[in-house]
Amino acid sequence: MATQVSKAAEQWNTYHLKINYDTNLGEVIFNDVLVNSFPLSGPDWAALLQKSKFNKSEDYPYLGDARWYDFGTFSSGHICFQDHSGKAFFRNIRIRVLD
Repeated sequence: MATQVSKAAEQWNTYHLKINYDTNLGEVIFNDVLVNSFPLSGPDWAALLQKSKFNKSEDYPYLGDARWYDFGTFSSGHICFQDHSGKAFFRNIRIRVLD
């Protein structure tokens, strides 16, 4: 059974996204709970991508060539905080490179 991690409306949630290229591991920590971990490259990443909406095969709806072109293939670049309609509010965003 899934545990409810998000806070009630009008309360702030926290996310920590950790990307470690040395260990090839990404982690999503939501309100101090690890909710996802994933490889950053390699065959395991390719398998995850194949099962996602970013797959360009005929099994998934067409989203436009430019929209997802080369998704997940770069180790640096732009960050997208929200990619779908609806309201989103952000505060205290920090991006740090950790040694």
